[in-house]
Amino acid sequence: MQALKTAFNRGTCILAIRAILYEISLSPKPGLVSALNSGVHTDMNYRTFIDSTAIISSYFQELVQKGFRCETENLPNALALIRQTGLQMETEMFAQTNGVNTQKGLIFLIGISLFSCGYIFNKNEKFSELVFIETVKQICANLQSELSNQPAESKSHSVQCFSQFKVGGIRFEAENGFPTVFNCALPILAQVNLLDDKTLTLTLLAIMSALHNFSEENYSEIINFCNAKRISPGGAADLLSISIFIYLLKTEFNYDF
Repeated sequence: MQALKTAFNRGTCILAIRAILYEISLSPKPGLVSALNSGVHTDMNYRTFIDSTAIISSYFQELVQKGFRCETENLPNALALIRQTGLQMETEMFAQTNGVNTQKGLIFLIGISLFSCGYIFNKNEKFSELVFIETVKQICANLQSELSNQPAESKSHSVQCFSQFKVGGIRFEAENGFPTVFNCALPILAQVNLLDDKTLTLTLLAIMSALHNFSEENYSEIINFCNAKRISPGGAADLLSISIFIYLLKTEFNYDF
């Protein structure tokens, strides 16, 4: 059993790294850093993200192992364990990028996902979509209430958006078991069953909003609009990484989805 857990740990972490690199390398993207350019960003580029990913991925096995070792049935208490590692990841990310926030949101999402993978495998010896969703929902119960208790002048963009528009962002996604991932992104990936640039672009757009009659021309218009308005849908990019990760779990490990 220990050998099986070790193999699962290593394999899961490899898939998480692949998913993140696939998202980073997708080019072009509206307003976002890609292999071609930096989108609307002036303080980061493709290599900044590669450097950041190299640093944060060194903690992936620790997150899966924490899930393995978690014995509590009160999963909201597990969030503190994930945050402990997440804060270490953030510290090293900022040190590597000279203070630039490249992947803070992704650290939050991938931390919950990797911990959940370890927890599920240890408890059930089986991975399923429904169990994963429920595990994430339990871990992240009442996350949005934290936004209500934070001052509106906080520098956090998510806090400002929640205060002004009551939009929960990735906290809403986590609290509800990543509905955008499972309802919008994964159906596209499953239907095409290929991780090429066109499929990933369609998946990214499905995460951002509904887009009909996709073509290179109207996609270019979206890119031009985001660049002109200085819009960077970083949260959508983070959810794309998680979507690719879940897809890879299904296809590479033949999990029950």
